[in-house]
Amino acid sequence: MRKTPVSRNNAPTSVSDFSITFNGETAVATGALKFGNASPILKRYPSLGQAQQLDLSQTSFIDSAGLSVLLHWQRAANRDDVQLKLRGLTAQQQALIRIAGLQDILPAEHIE
Repeated sequence: MRKTPVSRNNAPTSVSDFSITFNGETAVATGALKFGNASPILKRYPSLGQAQQLDLSQTSFIDSAGLSVLLHWQRAANRDDVQLKLRGLTAQQQALIRIAGLQDILPAEHIE
């Protein structure tokens, strides 16, 4: 039986077109956070551990379901007394967070 690679949380390292790698206190997301993979992503990555930054510069797309994933991770970080901050957002991602009125809940760099 072939074993699936695991992350530091003993979760598989990727979900279809999405993965997270950990670099010190930064979690780097790669791929798309969308309706089609939001639920499997949360099953594999229920939290970001002690990561203090979530780098979204390699994330190609985020929709409203992806926002739900970000909110879930933010709540998990708050429960663990971790100040999670988003960075590397595209203009589309910044606009989505602003339109949803989540700029105070999802603290990020370069959101005005």
